[in-house]
Amino acid sequence: MFTKVGKIKAWVLWDSESTNTNITPSYAQVAEIPISQLSKEYILQLGTVGSRSTVKFGTYLNPDLPECVKPIYVDVANFDYYDMIIGTPTMLANKVLLDFDKSQVIFNGIAIPAVEVDLSDTDDIPDLWQNWYNNYQDIVNGTPDKLLPFQDVNHEIHLIDESKQYKYHFPKCPNSLHSQFHEKCEQY
Repeated sequence: MFTKVGKIKAWVLWDSESTNTNITPSYAQVAEIPISQLSKEYILQLGTVGSRSTVKFGTYLNPDLPECVKPIYVDVANFDYYDMIIGTPTMLANKVLLDFDKSQVIFNGIAIPAVEVDLSDTDDIPDLWQNWYNNYQDIVNGTPDKLLPFQDVNHEIHLIDESKQYKYHFPKCPNSLHSQFHEKCEQY
């Protein structure tokens, strides 16, 4: 659902499993929402393995929602797809009900219609996936089993100062290709 926050509308997720209410830094900048640095940053742990972000900023907002008279505190955090996530504490404080039967959010007793998602054009997804796979097969199939054929070097580069000592780190190579790699290195 879209809700006006600051100067523009935000694409909002009503998340009954989230304990925080958040906005993205990019949305805060575009909507010209002033933010404040927190005295102590904390880690935002999401519901999937390895998904963590650090929260360093926060602010108070007055979203354009019915009967919302008190400012809502939000953290500023990086996440995808949505501009704002409204969590359980904010929903409890504003008597929010998520009515899935009627596709609406009831905020302080006032119904707000949810955005309908059109799934009629999803029939072509398998064809799109197959087309992408065919077009980009060379980069989606993983590492090749053998190295590319050797090519002669047909040029010289005179940028190396013989009197200067350079720090050099050898290139990394998968164990399965070590013998082919060393053969190529010896040719140079």
